[in-house]
Amino acid sequence: MVSTAILDEYREVVGRPKHAAYRNEALTFIAELEEVGILVDPDDPPSLPDCDDAVYVATARAGEAEILITGNVRHFPLDLCLPVTIFSPRDFFERLMT
Repeated sequence: MVSTAILDEYREVVGRPKHAAYRNEALTFIAELEEVGILVDPDDPPSLPDCDDAVYVATARAGEAEILITGNVRHFPLDLCLPVTIFSPRDFFERLMT
């Protein structure tokens, strides 16, 4: 699942000077994600500790995703993200391996 807001954020982040070395590859990846991803229109974002993260939960909910993987789990309190389950990359990988 992906939303226009997430794609726009990815493009903005990749446009920062510190990402210049791999900007073209990242923009290619974003274009491919836009082409093959399932575009959803999120609504009713939760109130998260970092309001910029709310679009990710709202997008997951709109796409009826069961999980969201993030390196910043502390910004996604379980009670505010339900029914989406939040995993760190490591926790998700460990769950896959069991």
